[in-house]
Amino acid sequence: MKHDAFTLIELSIAIVLIGIIAVIGYPNLSRMYYVFQLEGCVVNVAGDIRFIMNESLSHKEVVRQNGTGEAYINVCYGLEFTSDKSYKLYRYVYNPDTKTWDVENDLTEVKFFPAGAQIEGFSDPVSPPPHKILYNNRGEPTGDGINLLGNNQIIFRSTYINQTRKITIDLSTGKPRIE
Repeated sequence: MKHDAFTLIELSIAIVLIGIIAVIGYPNLSRMYYVFQLEGCVVNVAGDIRFIMNESLSHKEVVRQNGTGEAYINVCYGLEFTSDKSYKLYRYVYNPDTKTWDVENDLTEVKFFPAGAQIEGFSDPVSPPPHKILYNNRGEPTGDGINLLGNNQIIFRSTYINQTRKITIDLSTGKPRIE
């Protein structure tokens, strides 16, 4: 009588081989998880920067016109990093009394970066948070509110895998580029 079955030794060898493969592959899988988290974070922030750029282009509000045909725009859109781990999108209005851009309303709830992802550069005492990126009605970062972390770049770091990604904003066009 013939039985088609596995012996205990064959099952034990298969389990040991699966265990060895899992031990070897786990560090690579966990590293890839954090790489994808960081990449997703950078893509989301770049997408939100494009969104506020497009909002500023599509929502032009004229306050007054003078005799030369110049229009004064009192609305802009922006992104504000409230800490090294979160940010929020806003609609701003210009306050002529204080000559500053004040928040008119929130466009989103606070958005948090995934665990281990953060922005570098907030330890700079000269330029503490919040860091703002404001876009004027031409879709360009404004000189009044742009406060990037250096070289027009937002640098993201994963503290788990010591890897960085950058978003560079072209100051002439306002477009973000992921590096």
